Amino acid sequence: MSLTASIIAKLSLTDVALARRALDTASALDDPNAKPPAEFQRGAGARCYAFAVIARYRPGLLWTGMVAAIAIPFFLLMRLFH
Repeated sequence: MSLTASIIAKLSLTDVALARRALDTASALDDPNAKPPAEFQRGAGARCYAFAVIARYRPGLLWTGMVAAIAIPFFLLMRLFH
């Protein structure tokens, strides 16, 4: 079980198996702008596929966003209590 798949599953409110399929599908496509399969066009599957495409084609953006989502509230709390 990869860390990326488990994070995508938690963020998109799906199971890890769907996140793994989304990652595999995003990796198999040549064009990131290609239309996703029907399974990933609506609801939680679409969120999962969007995170998978970002993780596949722009991993720096994904991980920087994850670090920022944790660091910004921490810095705000530090500023509040300092």
